[in-house]
Amino acid sequence: MSPETRRRWSHHFHRVHRRLPPTLRKVLVTVVGGALLLVGVAMILLPGPAFLMIPAGLAVLSLEYHWAHRLMTRARSLARRLRRPPPRDQDPGLQRLTRRGFGVP
Repeated sequence: MSPETRRRWSHHFHRVHRRLPPTLRKVLVTVVGGALLLVGVAMILLPGPAFLMIPAGLAVLSLEYHWAHRLMTRARSLARRLRRPPPRDQDPGLQRLTRRGFGVP
């Protein structure tokens, strides 16, 4: 999906979300987000994309609940840290092992 399409959908969603009465909005967010989260947790044991469903459920819940927003922020920062490669100068033994494993002297 292109950034422009994503921006258009996001704008449309937020416009509709703001028009709903607050009680209905909270109920809908709780039901949809909770269902996505529960299905994602069930998919940890069952076959399925749990790693997609759990963040989707938390993202929906974070529209109304601060605890879900905090959890999403922590998960996002953890994912960024895990994606970064480890600093090469901190563990020279691991570098040698890795180079030997790939046949580099």
